[in-house]
Amino acid sequence: MGTDAPASLVSLARVTINAPADKVYSELAEARGWHPWLSAAKVLLPPGRHGKLQAGDGFTYTAKYVPGFVSAKVGAAVDGEVLEWTESVALGLVRGAHIFRVTQQRPRRWGLLPGRVQTHVTLSQEVAGPCKALVKTEAVEQHVSQWLLDLKTEAER
Repeated sequence: MGTDAPASLVSLARVTINAPADKVYSELAEARGWHPWLSAAKVLLPPGRHGKLQAGDGFTYTAKYVPGFVSAKVGAAVDGEVLEWTESVALGLVRGAHIFRVTQQRPRRWGLLPGRVQTHVTLSQEVAGPCKALVKTEAVEQHVSQWLLDLKTEAER
């Protein structure tokens, strides 16, 4: 995240989604389309340059367990594979990062039946900053789990 002390809180969640990686990544990277399917966050100010999040894009969103709004900047965006952003809340008193890893698994075939395409998504959320102690572990864990559950539901639709 930065050069200051390591994050005091890291939450990790994983989900398997019955959809191709490009569809899963597209749902995730299209910040303008998060509403109505994403209950974990709501975009207030989407990135303006692209239809989907790209490295260098800034955007603002709200999250259920965060007072005020979150200012975010995309650090890495690799189609179908990785989406990472850093974020700041309350003038930088709490900083963090969302790191999504998307991996498509090869379909397993059973005889003549075609295999089903599955994608594994891992979301790591880091929390740092001078007021990081105010962030509750349970809230972060619930946030990342809900984000992935919402993504799974939308991508499998």
